[in-house]
Amino acid sequence: MVDTITMTSKGTFTMPIKFRQQLGVNKLGDRLTIDFDESGRKVIISRPESFKDISQFVQSNIAKVKPLKDPAEYYQKNRPVSNGQS
Repeated sequence: MVDTITMTSKGTFTMPIKFRQQLGVNKLGDRLTIDFDESGRKVIISRPESFKDISQFVQSNIAKVKPLKDPAEYYQKNRPVSNGQS
């Protein structure tokens, strides 16, 4: 999706609604992150990750594990093998 925007007399730009909708910014106070790639002379605008977004990502990508009931038994099965050196 490509569009052209024009700078106002106050030095601001207005982002077209189709981009705001894609980024999920639609209310007063929403924030965007802006970065400048000097090598490609490009501006990169993105929505910063919220704690809620990160939490949902982590929860959906962490493998479900059984709770540890007997630490001693777990250690016996999973302890590192010694190579005989101290």
